Amino acid sequence: MGESIALTAESRDKKNSIKSIRKEGYIPGVIYGSGTEPRSIKVLKKEFDRVYEKAGESTLIDLKINSDISVKSLIYDIQKDAVKNRVLHVDFFKVNMKEKITTEIPLIFEGVSKAVDEMQGVLVKNMDSIEVECLPNDLVSELKVDISKLETFDDSITLADIKFPAGVEPTLGLDVMIASVLPPAQEEAITEPQEIAPESAPTETAKEQ
Repeated sequence: MGESIALTAESRDKKNSIKSIRKEGYIPGVIYGSGTEPRSIKVLKKEFDRVYEKAGESTLIDLKINSDISVKSLIYDIQKDAVKNRVLHVDFFKVNMKEKITTEIPLIFEGVSKAVDEMQGVLVKNMDSIEVECLPNDLVSELKVDISKLETFDDSITLADIKFPAGVEPTLGLDVMIASVLPPAQEEAITEPQEIAPESAPTETAKEQ
């Protein structure tokens, strides 16, 4: 069964300005999804930051609205201040526990690559998350990628090398490359700059008599 994290929310009156809500320490948001009308809510910023750091967008959240309604949901989208990087608005998606969902699961690269550690190669990660399809209860917070398979510069890791939990299926083909190792950059030979002779001054054309 997938892990879930609790988060408390309150109904939000659309008549209240977004600015005043943020000033009170809340983040405005909305919840929508399976069998429900969009509903305006707000969550305490410090509580949301704590949950988002742990849950990301791939862990089920028990969203308790007004202390009496508990909704299974995912953090679907967040809007951030481009300058201060603070969360300005959050969208929650209510899930139906009997219906499959499509979401992204982050990749955790672990292990030691011989091509990197002993041959000074450069690890290339083609993606840091994978889109999957599964029932909400089968959702996991992360997928591990063992890079010890990368022993030479000819080796690579594809989706086929990842151990997906039962019920979790990638939406991409299993031949999609996830990681590989490039040889170290070769130093270009340093050559002495050649001395360039100054251009001759243009000659004046004799005026016609």
